[in-house]
Amino acid sequence: FSTQSVINVNGIPRATTLQNTTGELTTQIAAADISAPGGLSITVTDHGATSAPILLNALRPSIISVTPSQLPFGGTDATITVTGSAFLTTSQIMFKGSLKQTNFNPDGSLSAKLDASDLQDSGTFGVVVQNSADSMSLPFLVDIVSPGGPAISSVTPSTIASGSGAQTVVVIGANFTPTSTVQVNGTPRQTTFVSTTELDVDLLASDTAVTGQLSLVVTNPDSKRSGTAIITVTGPPPPRQRSVRH
Repeated sequence: FSTQSVINVNGIPRATTLQNTTGELTTQIAAADISAPGGLSITVTDHGATSAPILLNALRPSIISVTPSQLPFGGTDATITVTGSAFLTTSQIMFKGSLKQTNFNPDGSLSAKLDASDLQDSGTFGVVVQNSADSMSLPFLVDIVSPGGPAISSVTPSTIASGSGAQTVVVIGANFTPTSTVQVNGTPRQTTFVSTTELDVDLLASDTAVTGQLSLVVTNPDSKRSGTAIITVTGPPPPRQRSVRH
């Protein structure tokens, strides 16, 4: 090789550097060159003569592992890290058929953030790495795991005076998700997720307008329902009787 040597990729000359200490030639292989699986023909031209070609294989991406391998059903978000081979700085992670904003990490792995909409179905789903529309890995399966049906252990307050107006009730239990809803007498009410063991539900003034019972049920996105908790709406206390002197 000499300073006049040029590396050709599929017959196209590329900017070439001669390493003086080793006599090696180097050039950059662009992402577009290996965006699809197949072979690249590498030759060297020097003073009008061209070497015999050497075939450089462009591989499909391959996934070795996905961390975590189990994702929380009903979660607000989750970050997955994918390790494997033949990843590019432009590779993208695909989940449920949707390409995700993907980071190429210093160790060569890829990571992407899944949002709440990705976690609303329990079951087994494939993670795919895409280098291009023509170069994708085989799916690597991960599980979205449901914690089980919601359960109510207590509501506070459990007794409300009629006519006391709108107020917030604290529901304590288990297996709540960020998108769980509380139904009051069969009608969904504004629900705030505090934790997997607490939901806050806003009662309307009409809920407490008359005496009786309010039935509270928690429903998760997978349609699993809790048992029923009861709030008693009591009547106003009887008026105090005043003694009359004769």
